[in-house]
Amino acid sequence: MREPGACISAALLGMGLFTLAACGAASAPASSPSSAAPPASTAASTLASAAAPASSDAAKPAAGASAAAPASSAAAAILFAYPGINMGDVQAWVATDGHIWEKHNLNVDVRNINSSAGTVAAMISSQAQFIQVGGSDAVSAKVAGADVVVLAVPIPTYSYVLEVPASIKTPNDLKGKKLAVDSFGSPPDVAIRVALRMDGIDPDKDVSIVAVGDVPTRTAALMGGAVQGTMLNPPYTLDVESKGYHPVIDLAALKLPYVNASPMTLRSYMTAHHDVVQNFIDAFIEANNRVRHDKAFTEQVMSKYLKLNDQKAIDATYDYYTTKIFPAVPTPKPELFKDVIEQLATQNKAVAGFDANTIIDGSFLQSAVDRGLIQN
Repeated sequence: MREPGACISAALLGMGLFTLAACGAASAPASSPSSAAPPASTAASTLASAAAPASSDAAKPAAGASAAAPASSAAAAILFAYPGINMGDVQAWVATDGHIWEKHNLNVDVRNINSSAGTVAAMISSQAQFIQVGGSDAVSAKVAGADVVVLAVPIPTYSYVLEVPASIKTPNDLKGKKLAVDSFGSPPDVAIRVALRMDGIDPDKDVSIVAVGDVPTRTAALMGGAVQGTMLNPPYTLDVESKGYHPVIDLAALKLPYVNASPMTLRSYMTAHHDVVQNFIDAFIEANNRVRHDKAFTEQVMSKYLKLNDQKAIDATYDYYTTKIFPAVPTPKPELFKDVIEQLATQNKAVAGFDANTIIDGSFLQSAVDRGLIQN
């Protein structure tokens, strides 16, 4: 079993070798083919260039949103990277298409890197100023030497179910089967191990967990028969279930504390750019407000970025996340990291006894709360 810290370290050795798919301001419309990723030799220069602001006729200020303070200087150009297309990124998309970043004096290039390790590496190399990855990625990065700071936790619980073919009736039927995750130590990997142990299955002995990549890749592996299960969440669960697959373990229903898809930065950047970090969190909170209260606009954004045209699936996904997952106040709390630390410690002894307080800073979020930016 590859240790999570080793995954991060390996990524650091090849920082210039990953490529990025532009999203948000730089993305093509959902109905158009994506632009080719830049060659490795130009990845660094591509990262350094901020995309032009997105335009959207439907964009309008969220009802009741507090106005940003007048800009006292040129908008800060930052790169905000994340590792895959899913609902954990909807606040970033809404902030882009709703012109919320600009209200807070930010020029943000939002990009999908398609790799948790590559996303973390982009931040450590200072090519990305903010990233959004899971708590397991943050802990692994900290243990590997990166001074990561989690600023908010918009998904403070598991949102996964373990999808399997009809031939698997009970968790016990999983024994001897192959189960897919995106990468070892990632949120789906932690989730699947927690779920299996809760049903008395040893994830290291009773099943074979394989790292195959992002959600589309895992879904294809499941439906192609290469694996017999994978952790998914809406809208992807709806798609596979329409094809005869079903959840054998519903971890989301248990409402266990967890950290997934959380915005973070490096402590050195936070210290040197306090105002930029505050503006970023203010914009993120305004976007979270709009996600939770402006269904029509949010669903339009979801359709674009998720490339989803099934209105029933869009409605179900929106309702699931806004009623069961996204809190009004996404406070980073040390207790949310409990499962992350316990699971990672079984694979990497350096994680044992890890203090989650060393990687969280809720002061920027608290400032937003104190200034009345939260819409309940």
